[in-house]
Amino acid sequence: MLTLLPEATRQLGVPRAVYSSQKIGSPVGRPHQREEHIDTLKTCLKVVDKLEKGMIYHTSSQTYG
Repeated sequence: MLTLLPEATRQLGVPRAVYSSQKIGSPVGRPHQREEHIDTLKTCLKVVDKLEKGMIYHTSSQTYG
């Protein structure tokens, strides 16, 4: 799961998630910025199998304008 609200995600008991600090409405990057979208999705795919139950990975290094 990709989340913008990690606190709510924890309360819901989602098994594992990737937290994007992007703005609500642009969870994978700014509109029309294909490379940002691809980078965020690649990060999600890279870490999802490494997360254990209850973990939320933060993509803080990929915050776009």
